[in-house]
Amino acid sequence: ATLSPENPWYGIAYGNALAMTKNFDSAAGVFRRLAASYPLEDRYLYNEAVMLGDAKDYPRSLALFDTLENRLGINEEFAFQKQRIYLQTGQVDSAAAEIGRLIATDTLNTRYYALLAQVYADNDRPAEAIRVYKSLLDRDPDNARALVATGLFYKKMGNDSAYRRYMHRVFSNPAFSLDEKINFMYPYLKYVEVDTTQRAEALALCTMLVEAHPGDARAWALTGDMYLQSGMADSAIGAYRHILQVTDTLYEVWNQM
Repeated sequence: ATLSPENPWYGIAYGNALAMTKNFDSAAGVFRRLAASYPLEDRYLYNEAVMLGDAKDYPRSLALFDTLENRLGINEEFAFQKQRIYLQTGQVDSAAAEIGRLIATDTLNTRYYALLAQVYADNDRPAEAIRVYKSLLDRDPDNARALVATGLFYKKMGNDSAYRRYMHRVFSNPAFSLDEKINFMYPYLKYVEVDTTQRAEALALCTMLVEAHPGDARAWALTGDMYLQSGMADSAIGAYRHILQVTDTLYEVWNQM
C-alpha cells in the first residue's frame, strides 16, 4: 500500500488487515486516505466511520455517519451503526431516536418497531416498549407479532390479565398463522411437567388453538402432547382420538396413543 498508493485494492487489504488485528485507529487512517483519494466512493468514508466507532472515537464516527446521511439520505445501516454507538455511550434516547427515524420512513415495518422496543426493554423501560408496539397496532390492528410482543411485555410487568387479553386476540383468531402459533407454544412442552403456572397458561392457549383451528390435526396434536407432558393422559387420549376420527393414517398420533 505504501509502494503503490494509487492502487485502492492494496489500501483496502491493508485497512482490513489492521482491523482484523484490532488496530482500528490505523485502519481508520487508511480508509481516510482512500476517501480523500476517491471522494465519490462512499464506502471508504463508511469504513472509516465504522473503524472510528470500533476505536471508541465516537464523536468523529457519528460526524462521518451524519455526513454520509447528508449525501445519501436516511439509511438502515447508518442508523444501526449510530444506534450501536449511542447504546455503548449510555444515550438510550438518542439510540431510540435513530430507530424512530427509520420507522418514519416505513411505518408498517414490524422489524423496526421490534428493534425500538428491544432498545427500551434492554434498558428496563418496558412501558415504553409497550407504547412502541401499540403505535404499530394503531396502524395495523391485526399484526400478530405485535400483539404477542405486547402481551409478553405486559406479562414481564406482572399484568397477567393484559397478557391473556392480547394472547387471546392472536390465538383465537383463525386468520393468523397456525404454524407461528405452534412455534410460539413448543417451548411450553419443556416446562409444563414441572411448572403448574406454565401448565395452566399452555393449556389455555391450546384451548384457543383448537377452537380457532378445529379441523387442523396439528392443533389437536400439539394439544394432546401438551396434556401428555402435563400428566393428563386421559385428556391427551381425547385429543388424539379427535384426530384419528378425521384421519387414521398418522403414525405419530397412534404412537402417542
